[in-house]
Amino acid sequence: MEVLAVADYPDLGAAMAAWREHHPVAGKIRKAAIAIANPITGDAIRMTNSHWQFSTEATRKALGLDELKMVNDLTAMALGTLTLTPDDYLCIGERDPHHQLPVAVVGLGTGLGVSGLLPDGRGGHVPLMCEGGHTTFAACDAHERAIADVLSRRFPEHISWERILAGQGIVNLHDAMAEVEGRPTEADHP
Repeated sequence: MEVLAVADYPDLGAAMAAWREHHPVAGKIRKAAIAIANPITGDAIRMTNSHWQFSTEATRKALGLDELKMVNDLTAMALGTLTLTPDDYLCIGERDPHHQLPVAVVGLGTGLGVSGLLPDGRGGHVPLMCEGGHTTFAACDAHERAIADVLSRRFPEHISWERILAGQGIVNLHDAMAEVEGRPTEADHP
């Protein structure tokens, strides 16, 4: 596995070509799976936080692959938890982590990724493919409602969890809390 920065390449084909250049492989690569921070709903992919737009099928053909699977990055991480051993888990609460229970995966970065696994009742799991970071922030008390009021002036259409917890969202939350609490905000932000 290797992580490539989307901003470093004009499109997926260029990123794959760069990867192949640095990782020579004997023989033909026939199949590939690529995890990206984006919903995967069909052949056409338009990345949420990037300029990339592409067809999975056209990319498969251009790369000469027999099969190309695109997977949401957090869904890939959730599926990856199936390879963990019991010693890899940190159990929260009294439950035994070795039983067939739901698995949650949350990832913060430029965006807020959320996925998980549900037991299927037959010893396997069903991945949850969602864009949890785009769910609506729901204030639970007066302080949170005051913060939501400040944020709603900046984002009148929708206050998502991503807009307050990930990347620029941390700055948004800091500034909103400072306004609610009557504190000055920093002139420069990271």
